[in-house]
Amino acid sequence: MLYQIVLYLCLFGEIEGETMRLNPVGEVVQHAWLRMPSFFPIHLDAYMLMPNHFHGIICTGEASAARVIPIIKIVPADASPQPRKPGLLARG
Repeated sequence: MLYQIVLYLCLFGEIEGETMRLNPVGEVVQHAWLRMPSFFPIHLDAYMLMPNHFHGIICTGEASAARVIPIIKIVPADASPQPRKPGLLARG
């Protein structure tokens, strides 16, 4: 039999109440994300930094937040698993 082991290490920080508290590694990830437009011709949209992973929307070319957000709203709520704990949701 094949067994898959998944470790959910909290590499970027911890949840305290309903707040994501970044550790130094999480701060590096957030800083790198926010600086990406300085190096690439992109626009950053919403991002979420959680204790063990990161999600972010990168717009290229003529794309803008006004064109991306309506697409996100039409996706059914049950289309993807919900996070187990609240994360840090912010706009770039």
